[in-house]
Amino acid sequence: MGGADDNGQWSNSRYALLFKAGYHDCSVNVGYYTQILGLGRDPTLTEIKEIASPDTNGYALDNFWRGVENIKTGYNGTVQWHVS
Repeated sequence: MGGADDNGQWSNSRYALLFKAGYHDCSVNVGYYTQILGLGRDPTLTEIKEIASPDTNGYALDNFWRGVENIKTGYNGTVQWHVS
């Protein structure tokens, strides 16, 4: 991501990714204006191998409007989350 694509408030680039209960062997980058939602009854029922909020150009000062709810990472999975 870079440039104008990072500014969801000025575009239609807003996403909600919904994951059914179960294990998902994937890496999900949670970009600007992106919401990740697990659809299991509780967070233990929806697993995602890896979740990351990308660090844009070496800075995490504009890391707003991202969210992850109701999921867990896989046993050896990772979460990388920058905060500002």
